[in-house]
Amino acid sequence: MTGYETAGISIGIPVDRGNRKSHRTPCSRCKYTQIDAVFSTYCWTAYACRNPDSEYYWALLNVTYQGSQLNEVTWSGCYYGESVEGGGIV
Repeated sequence: MTGYETAGISIGIPVDRGNRKSHRTPCSRCKYTQIDAVFSTYCWTAYACRNPDSEYYWALLNVTYQGSQLNEVTWSGCYYGESVEGGGIV
């Protein structure tokens, strides 16, 4: 398997799916960023990308490449995201 892996899930594998925009939408402001109940714990909420066009589809967005948990979604985003009115999740 190519790309980075965290807890058995591939993250950050580039995939070109068309419909690309000219700017990135930060993951923290994207409507496709949703809570991932499977990986969330009692003291940490996991967020994942649910946009099938994104190269980050199913990626956990608040972990580092080494697998460390972060409290905020810090990923830079992709060209396929859509901004949420009002600022997003973080």
